[in-house]
Amino acid sequence: MLARAGTATALVGIHIEFPSRLRLPFLLALATGLALYVWFGDTSVRQQRWMRMARTHAPVIESLLRAERAFDHVTVGVGTGGGGTLLVVGDVAGKEDLQRLGLLLPGPGHQSRWSTSSE
Repeated sequence: MLARAGTATALVGIHIEFPSRLRLPFLLALATGLALYVWFGDTSVRQQRWMRMARTHAPVIESLLRAERAFDHVTVGVGTGGGGTLLVVGDVAGKEDLQRLGLLLPGPGHQSRWSTSSE
């Protein structure tokens, strides 16, 4: 849109005028929404936070696995998938050991992708 101010022509963008009593609440709501998105949304801030939590849980899971000889070839690590994930990877002898491993690691958001080499 072009508007004429006297003899000069200016490019006019969208201009929304807020009443002065609504400016502060609007800015606070906008800042709060942005902060919540950065903290809880699919961002690198959340990924770093979840990976830090996974790193603190990894030694606990490792000690559980080391307690049983059947899980000697299973390792624990931290991954970036899903916004920061605790990874448990390795080989077990059979389906019974696989089921026991799955019972050792339940939790909220637990995604099991267990399979045996024969599958």
